[in-house]
Amino acid sequence: MIWYENHEIGKVLLILIIHSIFYKSTIFTLKFKLKVMKFKILILFLIVPIFCIQAQSRATTAKDYLSMPGPIALGQKE
Repeated sequence: MIWYENHEIGKVLLILIIHSIFYKSTIFTLKFKLKVMKFKILILFLIVPIFCIQAQSRATTAKDYLSMPGPIALGQKE
């Protein structure tokens, strides 16, 4: 269920980025549009998956930390 919610967040961000590429930047020149598009695609393929993976791992590791004994729960080595 956690993965499904993060997948929905990713789909919404994808739709917003595609919408902004094609509809918001009609005033700018083609060269600037291509730079903006490259940057937005970079954000889409690097930052959005990292955000979804971190949100998913945060939800699973919080429960694991609560079940661990003392020093390991604080992130210290034995």
